[in-house]
Amino acid sequence: MGLDQTLTLQRQEDTPLEFDWRKANAVHAWFVNNVQGGEDDCGTYDVPVTKLRELRDILELVVNCRDLGPELLPTQSGFFFGSTEYDDWYIHRAYMVLQAVCAVLHHFRDGDRITYGSSW
Repeated sequence: MGLDQTLTLQRQEDTPLEFDWRKANAVHAWFVNNVQGGEDDCGTYDVPVTKLRELRDILELVVNCRDLGPELLPTQSGFFFGSTEYDDWYIHRAYMVLQAVCAVLHHFRDGDRITYGSSW
């Protein structure tokens, strides 16, 4: 049990591309605050491509300079959300999510739909 997260690219005529990860609570908090209107309800939300590009830029900065984490991508505590430390695991999760975000942006075309969902 834990914070499970999914980023999905639904192409118009293709099978969706799904990227799953766990316990990246800082990324989850970012989605809640920047995409979900503050609602943390285990829902699935449409993600504007401009917002996903913004997240990519933040993740790149944090991965390259851990000291920026608390300012740009702060952790969020929760019963099943994992560690709130800015340690190697934090950077590893940020890097893994960055890879997923870059893949979605690489394959995104006008008319495609991007969604983020979480559960715990």
